Amino acid sequence: MTSGTCPAKRGIRVARLFSSKRCGWLASSQSVLLAVGAELGEGRGSRVRIHLKGVRAVFHRPPPHKETDKGALKAMRRFLTEAGVQPEE
Repeated sequence: MTSGTCPAKRGIRVARLFSSKRCGWLASSQSVLLAVGAELGEGRGSRVRIHLKGVRAVFHRPPPHKETDKGALKAMRRFLTEAGVQPEE
């Protein structure tokens, strides 16, 4: 799956997700996942299934808020790290 974004933009998005204390779910997390090549699928209810480089995860899609809570952001960072995605230095 190609994301249509250039590698520089992808690196900026990943770095922003790893550096921010809070971020918007739809604005940041989902675009980062797509930019790094993740496959997103709908689960039951408000769950989102994610598959990236052999690593699978299921996240709860929160109601429309501006920001994701710290616990969900920490879980997203852990998932990306397990899949081998790190911010560029």
